[in-house]
Amino acid sequence: MDIDKYPGGLNMIILPSRLKNTVVAYLHARSQLSSRGYVVGGNWDCEMGYFDYVLDDSTRTNYLRIPFYACKGSIEDKNGIIRMGNPYLLSEYDKMGLASSIREKNEQGMTVSSINRGMELLEQAEEVLLGS
Repeated sequence: MDIDKYPGGLNMIILPSRLKNTVVAYLHARSQLSSRGYVVGGNWDCEMGYFDYVLDDSTRTNYLRIPFYACKGSIEDKNGIIRMGNPYLLSEYDKMGLASSIREKNEQGMTVSSINRGMELLEQAEEVLLGS
């Protein structure tokens, strides 16, 4: 696992996955993943997007994020085909209205339980989209 820290309270852990570079119908992936609690993240366009699973929600929000890119058509197209990117865990710190001492404490990153939960969810996503 690679861990990257970014300014502004954003941490990312890249996870190895069988999903990377997998090509699948967008509607199939969305159906399978949304029935398991994933949502299409807010920063999408017709060419790329993210399947996000929110791991917890407090002063820090941790996600399992699976990026995808349109290969054929667009993600709005009922026949759209996507290629999955490399999944990662993303930890965003919400600084709104919090004192700097709290911010410094929370910018340490994800808890071990969030990392383990994210890895379990990724295995489940791999199984549902690729089989065991």
